[in-house]
Amino acid sequence: MTQKLIDFLEYLVNNRLPSKKEKALFFIFATVFAYGVYTMAFASQTTLKFLGAHNIDKIPHILAGVIISGTYEWASRHRSFRGLALMFIFIAIGWEIFEISFVPNVKYFYQISPDLWRLDTIGDIVADFLGTYSYWVFVMKRTK
Repeated sequence: MTQKLIDFLEYLVNNRLPSKKEKALFFIFATVFAYGVYTMAFASQTTLKFLGAHNIDKIPHILAGVIISGTYEWASRHRSFRGLALMFIFIAIGWEIFEISFVPNVKYFYQISPDLWRLDTIGDIVADFLGTYSYWVFVMKRTK
């Protein structure tokens, strides 16, 4: 991991142009980040209900799965699906724990409908896995 950090710093120093894959991952990260800021800081309850009722919130979860895989690809020397799965489990479940612990709208959702919240959380994790696995199959396995 330390070597990867050194490589990244050398990358910044040498100012090489980012690859298409790096640009795409940065765009995806920026999109998910902007969606997160909007939903946590600016979206009304009506908007949040609409996003949840129509499962629009699954799109950023799929993209987050792609980010998880891209980060794993960048950070690991020995790419294995087991390692990717462990990283996925840690991040996806960690994110859901963060949401229920610190995001007021999620706490409220849990209080008014705990069963629906559980289904939504399972759907979020499945969507994350779909993005992670898709990146593994369509990008990482082809560039080994």
